[in-house]
Amino acid sequence: MRRLWPSLALLVTAGCLQQETIPDPNEPLAGQQYSGAQVQTMVREIFRVADAQVRSGRLSPSQRDVVVSREVGSIVANVDPEKVRPTEAWRYGDAFRIAGRWQTAERLFKVAVQAAKTNDRLVNDSLKLARVEAHLGKIDEALAHVRSTYKAPPTEKAPILMATAYEIVPEAVGKDRDKDLAGLLLEAIEQHSETIVDPTSDAGRDFLKAKPLHIAHAYTLAARLFQSAGDDESARKAIEAREQRASDSLAF
Repeated sequence: MRRLWPSLALLVTAGCLQQETIPDPNEPLAGQQYSGAQVQTMVREIFRVADAQVRSGRLSPSQRDVVVSREVGSIVANVDPEKVRPTEAWRYGDAFRIAGRWQTAERLFKVAVQAAKTNDRLVNDSLKLARVEAHLGKIDEALAHVRSTYKAPPTEKAPILMATAYEIVPEAVGKDRDKDLAGLLLEAIEQHSETIVDPTSDAGRDFLKAKPLHIAHAYTLAARLFQSAGDDESARKAIEAREQRASDSLAF
């Protein structure tokens, strides 16, 4: 079944959005709710349509975020979190977060972490939970959940630095824990360095190609956080470590 999502089709901003349809798979019958797979599919499509409107200039990035949050909110309105199976909780958590329902997202990711049956799920869901906790100001809990991923095998460590530098730390900045966050970034850099990937795979090659850039970003962010916390010496050491890593990478 396909239906037109009204606010994506009719949003009036600087101009009107071009009408586009988004698959609405198996719209739930009365008394039922969307499955986790359906939620993920619809959220992806909402982002696809909204991102296309940003690229075409019909939406600004901030307008896109408002539209996406509203549309995803209409999806999770058809979900009762209490009826979500524990092994499916991870499929719903991001949708509730995107819709701005952070407390519900936290509950779902806690369930997901407890129900995780693989290292991949455990690492990813722990990091997603840490992001939500950071947003909610639960910095100690967020730090603990990031650090819980360090015991994962080297083949499962790839998400740690990315989530820490681009999602978790930005949610936690400005909550009087900048020095702790800087230290967390330095730890995540080491986890990234320990990561083992298959260099013959596309994903492995992409990881290795981007690795120096992400490490440099994390060092730079750590230095800024140390500086904002008044620790200029640690900030200087972070910059020196960044330059040393860059020098080492050029040597190969």
